[in-house]
Amino acid sequence: MDVSARHSAHAQKVISGFRRGIYLSNIRFYVTDPSTWCREQLSIRDGKPFLTHAILDLAGPEEYLFDVMRCLRPDGVVGVWCPSVSQIMVAVASAKGRGLFCERVLEFPGGTGVGAGLRAWDVRPAVIRARVKKAEEAQQKEEETEEVQQNGKKVEEVENGLKAEEVQQDETEVGVTLGEELAPPVPPVLEQDPPAPVSVPPTLAPEAFICRPTVGDRLVGGGFFAMFRRKAD
Repeated sequence: MDVSARHSAHAQKVISGFRRGIYLSNIRFYVTDPSTWCREQLSIRDGKPFLTHAILDLAGPEEYLFDVMRCLRPDGVVGVWCPSVSQIMVAVASAKGRGLFCERVLEFPGGTGVGAGLRAWDVRPAVIRARVKKAEEAQQKEEETEEVQQNGKKVEEVENGLKAEEVQQDETEVGVTLGEELAPPVPPVLEQDPPAPVSVPPTLAPEAFICRPTVGDRLVGGGFFAMFRRKAD
């Protein structure tokens, strides 16, 4: 599949010339983009997934991942090739929470021959624990400050209540001499329990990408290839 008719014709010519076209009868060529093709095929098949594997080798593969995923059968695989690992990171971020998970990322080292091989990378979003801890400490400090202010306000209210009670008692003594009724006592202000600390939910914590080669993990064989698998329903 290619968006360029000239490139598609060249690919067909190359396949036809390889071992006298041994694979030509098993290949169909389309001139379109992946999203359009997937929608057309799903409309023909009443929305039923039909692919077990797919490979995207084009610019901005994250724009087509979701449409290709809809065509994949449960546990199907879609591969993405990109020249830069940062493009793989964008694809991994785009697939998060959309029914796909990145199963593996491989690096194609430059050069060929003995010693050339694939290297596995660890590319995934991760929570920055230091920032979460810092946010929790700031929130706890803010709650403590608020609690101190509330307690200070309660103490001030109690002191004002005691002063008011003393004034009422003085007025009551004067009122007794004048035959006035006694004023009712002012009830004391009861302190409430401090609010429980609220922890920062992990889902609201900032994220950063872990993007590094897996040391010592080499396979036999530039660019990067990510393998996404559709989650089973």
